[in-house]
Amino acid sequence: MQRVRSALDESRLVTIAGFGGIGKTRLALEVANELAAGFRDGAWFVDLSGTSDGSVIAGLVASALELRDPSKTSSLAALTEAWRHKTLLLVLDNCEHLRAQCAEFAASFLRSAPHVRILATSREPLDIPEELVMGLRPFAVPEDTKLSASDALRVPAIQLFVDRARAVSAFELNDDNVAAVLDLCRRVDGIALGIELAAARLKMLSLEQLCLKLDRRFGVLARKGGVARQQTLRALIDWSFDLLSPQERRFFMRLGIFAGSFTLEAATAVCPADEGPSVLEGLDALVDKSLLVVETRRDDQRTFRLFGSIRSYARDRLAASGELEAIEVRHRDYYLSVAAAAEAVKAGPDWLVALQPLEFASDDLRSILESTLGASRHQVAGAELASKLADYWKRHHLMREGRAWLECALACEDETFRPDLRVRVRLALLELLVIGDSHTALKLGLEALEALGPDGDDRLGGQLSFHLGKTYADLGNKATASEHLQAAQRQGENCSDARTLARVCNMQGMTAVLGGDLPSAATLFARSSKLLHRINRDYQAVVPLGNLGEVTYAQGRCREAIDLAKEALAIAERNDDRLESAWLLGNLGNYYLALGDDDSADSFTRDALPMALGVGDEWQALCCLDTRVRIAYSRGETEGAARLLGYVEGRLASLNLPRQPLDHELMTQVTTDLRSALGAERTEQLLAEGASLSSEAMLVLTLARGSKAP
Repeated sequence: MQRVRSALDESRLVTIAGFGGIGKTRLALEVANELAAGFRDGAWFVDLSGTSDGSVIAGLVASALELRDPSKTSSLAALTEAWRHKTLLLVLDNCEHLRAQCAEFAASFLRSAPHVRILATSREPLDIPEELVMGLRPFAVPEDTKLSASDALRVPAIQLFVDRARAVSAFELNDDNVAAVLDLCRRVDGIALGIELAAARLKMLSLEQLCLKLDRRFGVLARKGGVARQQTLRALIDWSFDLLSPQERRFFMRLGIFAGSFTLEAATAVCPADEGPSVLEGLDALVDKSLLVVETRRDDQRTFRLFGSIRSYARDRLAASGELEAIEVRHRDYYLSVAAAAEAVKAGPDWLVALQPLEFASDDLRSILESTLGASRHQVAGAELASKLADYWKRHHLMREGRAWLECALACEDETFRPDLRVRVRLALLELLVIGDSHTALKLGLEALEALGPDGDDRLGGQLSFHLGKTYADLGNKATASEHLQAAQRQGENCSDARTLARVCNMQGMTAVLGGDLPSAATLFARSSKLLHRINRDYQAVVPLGNLGEVTYAQGRCREAIDLAKEALAIAERNDDRLESAWLLGNLGNYYLALGDDDSADSFTRDALPMALGVGDEWQALCCLDTRVRIAYSRGETEGAARLLGYVEGRLASLNLPRQPLDHELMTQVTTDLRSALGAERTEQLLAEGASLSSEAMLVLTLARGSKAP
């Protein structure tokens, strides 16, 4: 352990490399637990063994770090932006099957987050320049058989054996048995997992009996051509398996279907115990025999997990038994039923509670989707599951992965896909689309509308009408948008879908703003926020609450607007929602500027601008820059203001984005004032200079103490 600690002092990327079962994960966890207090933001563990898709690494890390920006945190850029000022240790466990992707992730993350250190485990090095490789070998076991018990306890292999033996029996190391323990540790080649499995047998056997049985088993292997390390490990797992009762063997094999961590409820549903011990008793027995690990989660929740080599063994045994296909169906059906239950209550206050059984299921959900949609078999079941996971993917920062699976479901569609399934797949994909992708949204919406037909379900119809209304509004077609939003409202009322009604109210408020009807807009935004709070979707209430602040500001009530924006910002920050936080910080800068408080306006927009750029929201960044143009002008920094204005105008033209009416009026007045102060010719020159600036030069210009040109 000291070598790894020293290596982390020397390098920001340390890889513990060694063959399976040697103890890489155990060592990494011990090091992380010991060093966590020395990192201001702690140590975090990410197990990669449950996925074969390297594109989801950033999302898995975001989930482990408990980031709460549902729309952006699965991107590496957003992840590094969110954590670039943090000081932490990140453990990436089981990297060997994703070496290239892990190497790329580690290099990028370390480059962008200078106070992060990464401890990786892999059967092979990641092979990047920043890496310091710590080769992990089996425990060295002294040849001296005359060691005293006190001296032997300083040997790591003996320490591990004694600790594990004490967990299952009243074993104590003494001068009489130390030679036998040393010999036993040698016989399993010092392999950590082998030592654990052997020590677990002391619950039923004496040390003498254990050594005798080990001799017999390895004697058979030796006659077959030697006991290589991997043969040793397999032999030890074989032995542990052979010592299980018939019922325990079947239960153990069935648990091999789980790709990652699982709960007692999942084990009960997927791997029912046969006659004999209950599922809980079966889990307890496998934990006692070191074949299963118990994990303590937040709020004292418990999950279970098989080590990778043991999981592979169990699954191989399950396949050989002929039960694999039946257990695959039970496994798939369980997670589909949980997802369906969550989907059924997504419009009510219990939606978060319904998602809890999926809290630690990412590896298993991914495994099911890979074995269905990814393998072009049982595609309907895979599409059913994917269509019900939009809320899950949002909550766990896996939106990019969710989009990929839903697009895969679209590609798999054939005559076996029912019309309602076609609709639900498209609705789920509409939930996860990147902001601004209106043309894709329109295509999906119209396809879903055709599949739904005129007599479709009101709940699905209401959700679809909302998305079509929002899409047409984004495309500037206000009349068609209004028709669809009115239809969504009727359908939402027919089926008491509070979530759809809340979203419709917010969009209707937006269209009222564009039509100049601010009092109606304020009423609609307030209603939307109230509905979302009622169904425990506080984090989504941030948007209508922030919109209400904008309307209040437009009505000239700046103090009230500030209070509303701060209320919404507090919710966004509680949920680590950097996308909406950037928007609200920018708005606060605008509101304070209207009160003549340049310093507060400057402070809020300084925070907002890099945050908006970090989550990829250029529109919000440009709105924030408009405010900073006005700040610079109010301070008499006219040339800097003109250059910055030129940058904003250039980007808006390039993106074909118009300003909101109130913003357009304000910035037109600023442009007129600049021409008066600088002269038309000089103003045009400075605007052109600003339009040619890179984003990096723009940041230097606007975040410098003054607004001089770089």
